Amino acid sequence: MLFVLFLIFSLYLYISNGFDLLSLSNIILFSILYVQYQKIKKCQDDIEKLRSCITDKKPAPELILPTPPREMPKQEPAPAKIEPPPTPFKPESVPEVKEEIKIPTYSFPTIPAYIKENWMGLFGSLAVVIGAVFFGLTSEIMQLPVARVGTMLAFSLMLWLAHLKLKQNFESLASWLKSIAGAIVLFATLGAGGIDGLQFIQSPVLALAILMAGIGFNLYLAFNAQAQTVVSLHVLLSMAALMTCPQVPLILPLGAIVALVGLYLARRSSWDSHLILIVGGYALLNWRWQVALDDALVFELRLLAIAAAALVGVFAAWIHYNEKYRSPKFESLPFTAHLTNWFLTAWNISMYAFLTQASPFVLGSIAVGGFFLAREAKKRGIIWLYYTDTILAQMMALVAIACLSVFSIQSCDIAILALFEVLISISSATFKRRQP
Repeated sequence: MLFVLFLIFSLYLYISNGFDLLSLSNIILFSILYVQYQKIKKCQDDIEKLRSCITDKKPAPELILPTPPREMPKQEPAPAKIEPPPTPFKPESVPEVKEEIKIPTYSFPTIPAYIKENWMGLFGSLAVVIGAVFFGLTSEIMQLPVARVGTMLAFSLMLWLAHLKLKQNFESLASWLKSIAGAIVLFATLGAGGIDGLQFIQSPVLALAILMAGIGFNLYLAFNAQAQTVVSLHVLLSMAALMTCPQVPLILPLGAIVALVGLYLARRSSWDSHLILIVGGYALLNWRWQVALDDALVFELRLLAIAAAALVGVFAAWIHYNEKYRSPKFESLPFTAHLTNWFLTAWNISMYAFLTQASPFVLGSIAVGGFFLAREAKKRGIIWLYYTDTILAQMMALVAIACLSVFSIQSCDIAILALFEVLISISSATFKRRQP
């Protein structure tokens, strides 16, 4: 596997450098070294087999001489037994066997239970929120933005009181009423500082503080919710509000905090779908922030963005090291969530560090962290995670070596460094496999 990765990497260098002879000779050199390495490895295995045969040699077994045959005493034949005549066959005594004809039945694919339970509440909630927002924006009765925002907050308060009244007998309906109230509060706090028709706060700092109050209320609702759908809804709405508001340098750290809270809630019961949605939402927020502040991104802001992306990615990866994921068989959904998190983390970091002088060190640090995380997964008995993180760390290491070109290092030197890295990884894996 590592040989194939390095061969693809060498071919990329060969093509990108205009089919030069130096890169071609590098590919031939690595192939020769790899073949010689396999021969040496085979010779070492043969020597160890011979050594084990010599050390474990057993004494020759004693010869057993054949003994002459012994005469057996003659036995007289036993008298033959007289058996009674067989009973005549009666056809009436045979039971009749009735063959049952099985008609094949075809069933349509069933809808998952969580969709059956939540689709009506989800679409109903969206309808109520859209209706409340439309009324607040287009009502001719309320001309002042303060009155419109106050009406939306009063309506959400009514829904909250209805939730408290109905939660004893109608738990599902009360839960959706609570979620609707949270969504309306979030939109009202967002509009008070940045939506035409609702904006009455001119100070950006005060507007952001009011928005964070609405986000805090939604995160409180997410903490108290038990269903994965409701928790994902409140966290994603909070991140969508941060994407919609005017982008300032403080937005991305606040979005990272919201994502970390959402990922912490994913530790409740192996919520891999929720994890994919949260890391995907943070990737969109990161892209929106980077596009809005592209010209104003100084070195310190780039370091802040890299640190936030690395923190969210490492925390999301650490969730799979929980004891709940210990399984001897392959799990497809956790595997997909883990790969999605790794690739989105690399994408978030590459926006600020790729092809800069910091990219080799950042990617190398991620590779080292992935290597130690893989060892931790092996200790905890999560074998699929051990192999996944090992391969991904190896790929990150090769990409980090490729990014050394920003220091004007020649392609041949980069290829030799990648060759040594691959050989060291193979030797380390072989040594650990031979350990008892």
